[in-house]
Amino acid sequence: MIHGILNGSELAGTPASGQMAAAGVAVALFVAVSLLAGEAASVRTLWARVAVRVAGSWIVGFGIGGRVYIQYTDWQHLSSVKGFFE
Repeated sequence: MIHGILNGSELAGTPASGQMAAAGVAVALFVAVSLLAGEAASVRTLWARVAVRVAGSWIVGFGIGGRVYIQYTDWQHLSSVKGFFE
């Protein structure tokens, strides 16, 4: 894990680091969602499948709500740690 952190800190100085980070996040999310979808598809009982769908809906709902909150809130005044968002 330390090796990854050190590699990431060196990568942050390169000109294309934002694009590489976005691509990495997209691939990581795709893999995670694919693995979770495979596990959810293998569930045979009806109540468990409904529970997985409900949990997924709540996760998406919190994600959308968080994105809207971030978009319409000034984060500079909400930080309890001075300089965190600078």
